[in-house]
Amino acid sequence: MIGTTDIEGFAREKVRRSLSRNRPLTAQLEACRWDDDTGRPWWWQPDEARVRNVVIKLAKGHAAYELSESWHDEPDAYSVRAIPAMLEAERQEFECIGGEAQCLWPELGSRAFLRALGKSVPPDRYSVDWQTGIDVRMVIGEYLACRVVWNR
Repeated sequence: MIGTTDIEGFAREKVRRSLSRNRPLTAQLEACRWDDDTGRPWWWQPDEARVRNVVIKLAKGHAAYELSESWHDEPDAYSVRAIPAMLEAERQEFECIGGEAQCLWPELGSRAFLRALGKSVPPDRYSVDWQTGIDVRMVIGEYLACRVVWNR
């Protein structure tokens, strides 16, 4: 998002510390960078397997947190898209989880149950729908739209 691995370009101290201590990580990130003819970053090609691993772990964590359920199987659907590259219709579909009113109730006492009752639960940039399986949608860094689905 910043366009560099130069630690001076990062506002977050934790990120600066991580990159300064972990030279192999910095080298991996540099290997993902494609520059234009002027030498400026034009495109970043992430390691898809690593991204998939992180996104699925986050989705499992959100499902466990919201529904008190855990999933060990591979997901039935997985997608990661850069929000600026999405068409307006794609973005609206991504942000409209569940569609109609919820017909089924989640696990009694779970955070999703409290939300269904209209209780105050802090808002997050993720959603978990449980109607036909588990459908987890999350936004990372206000940049990546991620979706992981396990069908029942």
